[in-house]
Amino acid sequence: MIEGSSASRVIRTAISLERELFEQGEATALRLGLTRSGLFATALREFLERRENEELARSLEEAYGDGITDEEQEQLRAASASFRRMIERDQ
Repeated sequence: MIEGSSASRVIRTAISLERELFEQGEATALRLGLTRSGLFATALREFLERRENEELARSLEEAYGDGITDEEQEQLRAASASFRRMIERDQ
C-alpha cells in the first residue's frame, strides 16, 4: 500500500442491521450502482451533513431570534421553515 493513499485511510468495521433494512440497502446500492460500503458511506455522510445544518439553523435562531426587527425575525422564520422542509424532504 502506498503511504498516504486513500486506501490507507479506510477503516473496516462491522455493524449489525435488521435483515429488512440490510436487504433494502442492498437493493438500493444495486439500483444506484454503488457498493454496499459506498451506500453506507454516502448515507452516513448525508446524515452528518443534515445534523450539522440543523445545528447551524438552531444556532442562527438562537443568535438572531430576539435581537432583530420584527421584519427580519419573520424572514428568519420563513427561511428556517424552508430549510427544515428541505432537510425533511431529503430524509
